[in-house]
Amino acid sequence: MFTGIVQSVGRVVANQGGRLRLRARVGRLPRGGSLAVNGTCLTVVSQKGKLLDFDMSRETLDRTNLGGLAP
Repeated sequence: MFTGIVQSVGRVVANQGGRLRLRARVGRLPRGGSLAVNGTCLTVVSQKGKLLDFDMSRETLDRTNLGGLAP
């Protein structure tokens, strides 16, 4: 459950083909960990330092504004 406490603000690095990459100061997250991005819970598929990758399904892209995010 989202508590409403923002712990970090990230920036979009890339957004193409259903893959979103953000740069954010977060601790080490396990693969499968979740973050809220614009109110949408996304699952981390990889993390390299401050870079976080998320895969987004067609349903997610259709129902949120995440597909329109740009660097």
